[in-house]
Amino acid sequence: MKSFKIILFLLFLSNYVFAHSVETIPDTIYLEKVVISTNRLVNFSTGTKVSLIDKEKLNLYSSQSIDKILYEQSTLDIKTYGSGGLSTVSMRGAGSGHTAVLWNGFNLQDPMNGSVNLSLIPASFVDNIQMQYGGNGALFGSGAVGGTIYLSNSNKFKQGTNTSIYQSLGSYSNYYSGVNVNYSGEKLVSSIRVFRKKSKNNFSYKNYAQFGSPIEKLDNAKAYKYGLLQTNNIKLTERQTLRTRFWYQNSDKEIQAMMTNVDGNESQNDEFYRVNLNWQYKDNVKSYNARIAFFDNRNIYKNPGIDQITNNNAVSTQGEFESKYRIGNNHIINIGVNGVVESANSEFYGEEKKRDRVSLFSSYKFFNDNNNLASVVSIRKEVVNKKMNPFTFSIGVRAKVFNAVSLNANLSKSYRLPTFNELYWGTWGNPDLKPENGYSEDIGVSYSKEYKKSKFSTNISCFSTNISNWIIWLPVGNIWTPENKNKVWSRGLETELKYLYKIKKINGNINLSYNYTKTTNKEITDISLIGKQLIYVPLHKINCNTFFKYKSYSINYNQKFISKRFITENNENSIDAYTIANVSVGKQILMKNVCLDVNFSINNIFNNNYEIVAWYVMPPRNYMLNVVFEF
Repeated sequence: MKSFKIILFLLFLSNYVFAHSVETIPDTIYLEKVVISTNRLVNFSTGTKVSLIDKEKLNLYSSQSIDKILYEQSTLDIKTYGSGGLSTVSMRGAGSGHTAVLWNGFNLQDPMNGSVNLSLIPASFVDNIQMQYGGNGALFGSGAVGGTIYLSNSNKFKQGTNTSIYQSLGSYSNYYSGVNVNYSGEKLVSSIRVFRKKSKNNFSYKNYAQFGSPIEKLDNAKAYKYGLLQTNNIKLTERQTLRTRFWYQNSDKEIQAMMTNVDGNESQNDEFYRVNLNWQYKDNVKSYNARIAFFDNRNIYKNPGIDQITNNNAVSTQGEFESKYRIGNNHIINIGVNGVVESANSEFYGEEKKRDRVSLFSSYKFFNDNNNLASVVSIRKEVVNKKMNPFTFSIGVRAKVFNAVSLNANLSKSYRLPTFNELYWGTWGNPDLKPENGYSEDIGVSYSKEYKKSKFSTNISCFSTNISNWIIWLPVGNIWTPENKNKVWSRGLETELKYLYKIKKINGNINLSYNYTKTTNKEITDISLIGKQLIYVPLHKINCNTFFKYKSYSINYNQKFISKRFITENNENSIDAYTIANVSVGKQILMKNVCLDVNFSINNIFNNNYEIVAWYVMPPRNYMLNVVFEF
């Protein structure tokens, strides 16, 4: 209740100071551009909600992975298996496999399990994050059912040379070191980024799962990671560029045991190589893009308790060509082809498994002369192993009805291909599975008003998603196997309020958001589960972010409320609701051509006990000192 009062007070405060009112780009908008962009999200996401996290906010989390910033700066569902463990994302009540995560246009979803471990992506390796809510399979293919997260790297010319050195020290022997070196000339942009992170995560906690709730110390959650990202952008001519990117990373981690099994000693090594090449031609009326990527993901799982070592390897090659044309002043058309070759090896597959995919896609956009009205139609058809996949589409419209008010609507059909684990895992996999598919509807209204020294914006969106052929693991005799048995209905409401202001020497912003998500079984073998909320989908989420800056001093405060989540399908067992709050204070020191940023943060200020996943303990109050040296 105390947490609700704090958030409600800040909501009142934001409306009060509105009358007093930085002319800053908002971090949540309905993207509308009439320039031709290589990112389909910019040109063809009309009618959908898109949130932005820019470089400035990412810098606050320079020593963290992106799951931390998404957890604090958005209302996405981040599912974390303990400190430093597996961390996945889902949107609008769908699963992690229903959220496409793209890196510079390439899908990072693992073909074996369909998800992306966000704890393996350092924030210092990303320059911008865009989050598109709702299904958009016509733009991005399989997996874009609940939404899409787009990670990108900046590559602007003529920005000069700069170097950033990162160093942080945190509680429980948490260390991070990183270096970013960037050169940006007239015809070449080149960057190299390296990092190293080490943590013991050896905090003490009260184990409620054991008799007498003893105080215990976590002793199997150590992690060690290091990686390198090298990027180039070469200007071949005034209209042509060539971009190259190489990303290598290695991670060793002990898998944190559940509180019910404190003697666990499992571990996992993750290693991957990611390479991509992108050629672009662009003028005022058209652009051509040819891109190709090669991803090699390997992991080794060890469980000494049962003398088990499992080697898994997934490889994918993605290629794409698309052309965009601007016709007259009011039309853009896009036509493209995408090809993916996937393969995976595991002891549980018996032999190497492969999958070939080819997609044709196209989009058409209309916008009037003053851009007060815009509409988009997109379509996609995919062939998987020479078999036709369901036809997908999206239709979006945006209309500015008053100077400050816009209406947005979108209808789409999306799909998710079965993962290799669902198809081929040992004797349990089911090679006859069909793709999941569903329809999503969105409607929203947004209000935005700029003043001399402030900006106020708010939006509200209602959504509904029906997914058929939902894959669920069911008992068949003495084994469990996946089947297309469920129909799931997810619906809800998202609302957001933002206020940016400048009062004398104080710059600041207040961001409040609330999500209501109801995700239930519509059809299922066990009829007693119809209407039950899906596990780990909270009904309510509230997020509050405030940022204040006075001269060279800054303070950032975040508080989040997550309602209880059911952990059994019959909704008889759940984990408690919780509130978590974090604060950081910073000081920027300028010395000629050198800038020193010092930031001190306190996480879990109120020292609350909470669980994101049942029986995986999360850290108590902890501290971190972060220093960034730029020159």
